[in-house]
Amino acid sequence: MAIGDPFWPRRVDRSVTDGVRGAASAGDELLMRIVDALERRSDLHLSGTRGLLLEQIERRSGRRLYLPEAPIGRDWCFLLVQACADGLPGGVGVLVDAVDDLRPGSSLAHQLRRLGAAWETGVDVGTRGDPDGEAHPTDGERRGLTPVEIRELARAAGHGAPARHLLADAGFPLERVPVPDHDAVTFWWEVARLLRHGLLADGRRCVLAVAAARFPDNAVFAAYRT
Repeated sequence: MAIGDPFWPRRVDRSVTDGVRGAASAGDELLMRIVDALERRSDLHLSGTRGLLLEQIERRSGRRLYLPEAPIGRDWCFLLVQACADGLPGGVGVLVDAVDDLRPGSSLAHQLRRLGAAWETGVDVGTRGDPDGEAHPTDGERRGLTPVEIRELARAAGHGAPARHLLADAGFPLERVPVPDHDAVTFWWEVARLLRHGLLADGRRCVLAVAAARFPDNAVFAAYRT
């Protein structure tokens, strides 16, 4: 029975993931390194974040993924990676692209891109000198806003006074706040454009940290909660 099957057992024994390491092929070992990266560097213990990632994978692949909930984060990551590798035309590449959509330019996205390429080609590109196998953070983590973040900011803060107050608290220059002539999504796209051009140092993190404080139940902002 495929892991993506809706009748896959609801309970996942820890030995399922731990036992794979002992008799893993090179390809299996790379898949487990992808599981390790997801478990260690993301907030996939939150059901809202899991849902967003699954939604993005399904949008990119055009396929439905039936994935059971697993209280242990590592087990859920294992099921996700296996479901992508076994059940999607693009394999783990679809997962890598979906993570990059949600966390563009992040060290996690770069690490998964490297591991995904190694899995697809059979050539392990190694860790490039990083003792823990992780890529260094890039400028992409400090610029712009992702489409998902723009959508959620538009939905949560709109483009009137609440949006202006959020930006002010993030340190955004008030004289550069876009004029709210159009809809909220257009407003936040313009904010993202200004951030990408370096208007505010570490702007993306600052804006999302304030958003996380204002909207604590929003899973998109949760990673930036302080």
